[in-house]
Order: sequence, then structure tokens, then C-alpha cells
Amino acid sequence: MSGYMSEIFPRAMPAGFSRCAERYGLPLEGMRMAVIGHFLYVQIVPIGAPIDAKGPPPKWLFKLVLKLHPGLRKRMRRCVEVLAERTWQIEIDEWNDTIRDDLVGRNRALQAVDLAALDNAALFGHLTACRDNLYYALESHHSLAASTAVPLGRYLSKTTAWTGLPDHEVLALLRGSSPSTIGNTADLQRVQAALKQHDEAMGWLESPDEPAEILQRLLTAGGELGEAVRAYLDVIGNRLGTGYDVADRRVVEVPDVFLRGLASGLNRDQSSVDLQPPTQSQIDAVRSRVPAEHQAEFDLLLADANLTHEIRDERIVLGDSWATGLTRRALLEAGRRLTESGQIDQPESLVDAKHEEIDALFSGDSGPSREELAQRHQSRLSARVENMPAFLGGEPGPPPPDEWLPPAAREVMTGMGTFLTGNMGETAAESEQRVENQVTDEPFSGLGASGGSYEGPARVITAPEQMDQIQQGDVLVVSSTTPAFNVVLPLLGAIVTERGGMLCHAAVVAREFDIPAVAGVPGATRKIVDGQRLRVDGTNGSVEVIT
Repeated sequence: MSGYMSEIFPRAMPAGFSRCAERYGLPLEGMRMAVIGHFLYVQIVPIGAPIDAKGPPPKWLFKLVLKLHPGLRKRMRRCVEVLAERTWQIEIDEWNDTIRDDLVGRNRALQAVDLAALDNAALFGHLTACRDNLYYALESHHSLAASTAVPLGRYLSKTTAWTGLPDHEVLALLRGSSPSTIGNTADLQRVQAALKQHDEAMGWLESPDEPAEILQRLLTAGGELGEAVRAYLDVIGNRLGTGYDVADRRVVEVPDVFLRGLASGLNRDQSSVDLQPPTQSQIDAVRSRVPAEHQAEFDLLLADANLTHEIRDERIVLGDSWATGLTRRALLEAGRRLTESGQIDQPESLVDAKHEEIDALFSGDSGPSREELAQRHQSRLSARVENMPAFLGGEPGPPPPDEWLPPAAREVMTGMGTFLTGNMGETAAESEQRVENQVTDEPFSGLGASGGSYEGPARVITAPEQMDQIQQGDVLVVSSTTPAFNVVLPLLGAIVTERGGMLCHAAVVAREFDIPAVAGVPGATRKIVDGQRLRVDGTNGSVEVIT
């Protein structure tokens, strides 16, 4: 994590999650965060537990604390209310009616500012506004964490228990309910339609010219094409295109990736990605396996999961990703000026400065030296997560079993826990144990996140700047994906991730694009060599090196 982001994220996320926990009756104070060695460490803090607790207390003591602790008693009562009022529906209405438009309005206002016209003092003021907006977007995002987690987790946990079906078949009924997840928007469809009517522009996409030049031609094209491209870039250009941090590049900074994704989307069989919902016969095939006495509940659970699925990534693309990209834009302009004045070595170095240090650099009062910032920047770039301990202070034990909770709290926490497990995947210990149980290193084993089989070349991505290497038909091998990868999704033949489970971003987009995916393959980016030919089986969760 960059130095600039490390001042914002570890404050904003816990603030938002604490609001979420209170609203949903979760027995959690919230979370603590710290950035150590450029990586983020997180500690979940239960209500009433010592800060250094390594696991749950004995069952009898836990039950006693539930009865006596005022904060826990209040949360248990709140869980009953959550299920009765279906709080997620209230939050979806709040998102649709006010929060979403507020985020978009804030981002558009900041984006409309002409940075070149600002003097240094005004530019720092603009950067401050971007920072505050980023905090707001992150806090808003995580305050709504349970609005999608609880209904989706309830649907998945109950339906798999009732039917015995694998997760990916149950989750297939959510197909098409989250356009934001794959970036399929009206603005994109407008560009694609305009391109199909412009033979010369279609040729530009296949030309060997510099991507920046091609993009400029599209932006300045006359008629509907130019208008459509400008409108689309106005929406997505300043969103992050390679990650979650101000150190990651915006879409406008990776024109090659953007253009190849656009061209691939035109050529791809759109029938698999046109966000068509499952047919009634597909729904009935699952519903028929649900015991008759639970079918009405199944209908409601499926409706709730579909209703809330879109907000999961919409919070990112309209909030976090855009706000972070706008903050990066301001940082790079400030960095450009400080580079010209000789105070720093390159604009990118400023992403590893603290906010007040940038003010000091502009005012000339103090601030980090050119050498210090360069050293920080290089230190972050060379940091590797495999060199960091997985835990600090020892590995924590499991949380108290959901069965120890009262019925309403048990249902809320099971929903939340199912979602988190599906999103994060196995623990490090579980992954290591599964790998140890394998007879050989190959085929690599993971979680079958999206069914089907595919053979193609591996494209191992370990850094954002490598995304422009992705080619049509590649198997993306990556630690994890985010909505920032949406611009390259049309290029992919399959996805393999080191982290994540059935509900991680990679799994969701793979199911939407109807391509195989295997999640939770430990060490995939180290064990698989870029360019090797792989066979990915998303049904049984295997990845085999062919050549």
C-alpha cells in the first residue's frame, strides 16, 4: 500500500464497517488496521473480548457474556429486527435514492476541475478535497458491506444445504444481476454500436500505431463515434484500471489495455455476456430440489440476492475506484510540478508521501527530501507479500461457532460468514493443508469457481504495469482480481487466482462471461511460468501445465 493511501484506508474502512456492524447487529466492535512493511494487517475486534484474544472463550462463558453484556444484548435484539425489516432492502433504497447520486456528483465535480489552471495553493486545496472525497467513498462502501453479504450468504448457505448442489450451480442463478461487475454499461454499448458503423475506426483498432494515438483519433472523431467515446472516457477514464491504490494507474493511463479490451468485446460472441438472466427452467431445476416446505423461502432468498448483488461492485466503480483515480490525478499533477522544481525525482514518487508532507513541499517549509521519497517509492515497489508474516502476534483461532448464538443472530452471522468465506476463500492453513495432501504438484488444485474447461497460454500478472501484456485468449494467472480488471475481461479465456473463493470478483465475472475459473491456487503466480500452456478445469478446480 502506498504511503498516501496508508493514511486514508486504515481509517475509512474501519469507520464504515463499524456502522455496518451496528446496523446489522453483528457482535463486533469493528476492526483495527495497520500498514506494516507496505502491507495491510487487519484485526477483527469482537464486542466484550480482550484485544489480545486468540480464540473464543468456553461455551458457558460465551453464553453468559451474551446475557450480561449490554452491548451484545442490544446487538442480539437488533438481529431480530434486521430479519424482520430486511434491512438490506432499506439500504438498497438508500443507495438508489441518494448515496449513489451523491458519490457520482462529488466525483464529477472534482473531475471537472482544470488542474492546470490552479496555482500551487489551489492545487493542494483540490488534493485535500480529493482526499476527503476518497475517505467518504471508502467509508460509504464499507458501511454497506452487509447489504450484499448477508442476503447473498443466506441464499448460498441455505440453498446448497437444501439441494446438495455445488456452489457454482446455485450462484449461476444470479447471472446478469450485476452489470457493474463486468463493466457492461449503456456508455460502452453506445461506443460499440458507433464503432460497428465506422469501418475506418475498426481498422484503427487493428493498426500497429501507438495506442495513445489511436485513442486520440477515436476521441476526436466526428459525429456519433467521437461523442460516444468522449462520453465513455468521461465516465471511466479516471477510474483505476489496474488496482485499488493511488499508486495504480487509471484507465486513461493504459490505453493499450483499454483498446484491446474494446476490440475484443466487439469480436466476442455477445450472447454469453449480454447479461441475460437465467431462464425460468434453469431456476426451476434448482427450485425443484428444494424441499416443498422451503420453496417459498427459496424464492424470497433468490429475489433478495439478485436485488442486492449489483451494489457490491457498483460501490467500487462509482465510488472507491473513481475517487481513488481522481486523487491520483491530483497527486500526479502535484508531482509533476515538484519534479520540475527539482524537489522530487519523478511525479510517481509523490504517491508515497503523506498529505501534510505535500503541503510542506509546496510551501517550502520542510518535507521529505528528494532522496527520502525516492527510497520510500523503491522500497514499496520491491516489497513482496511472501516475505511478510501471514500473522503478527500469532495465528488467531476461529470465531465462536454460529450455533452458540440466538436464532436470529445465528442466521445473520451465517450469512455474513458464508459471504466472507466465499469472497476470501480458504485460510492460509487450509490452503497449505490441501497442497500437502496432493500426491504431486500438478495439476494444481483450487476451487472450481466457474465451470467448463479451456486450454490456452498463461499470462502471469504480478504488477499493474504488466496488464498491457494480456492478449486475446490468455489464461489470466493473478493473485486476485478487482473491478479494475474489467477492461481486459473480454480478452480472457480463463482465470486462475491465488486467493479468493466462490464469491470473489474473479469467480463472479467468470460466471458472467461464461469462462472457466479456478480460485484459491496457492503460489500460482510463482509456480506457473508466463507463456506456459494450461488446461483449466473450472468444474473440478484443477489447473494443469500442458507445455
